[in-house]
Amino acid sequence: MTKQKRNVGMHTSADESKKNILEFLFRTAPHHEYRGAIKSTLGYVAFPDYDFKCGQGAAFSVAKIVRDLENDGLIWSHRNGLRGYGYYLTAKGHATLAIKGGVQ
Repeated sequence: MTKQKRNVGMHTSADESKKNILEFLFRTAPHHEYRGAIKSTLGYVAFPDYDFKCGQGAAFSVAKIVRDLENDGLIWSHRNGLRGYGYYLTAKGHATLAIKGGVQ
């Protein structure tokens, strides 16, 4: 059985991935106040043209980028009781997105 390599020759910069994540969280936050975006969703958002075999691969691919965004104070993770867990955009994330020319 031959192992299939996915996403060969593709490249998305970390900055572009971060901007994709910030824009996604900006667009979805007002509609999902009790459920933030999970890490696998952020992986699909950060690398929109990539083909992941499963959500775990998407989550793994974006783990360091998400950690960097958290450390920079642009996003935060929160568990909201039984309603869910996820990542949300912070006020600093909103400001950074505006500076970088993202969605308004």
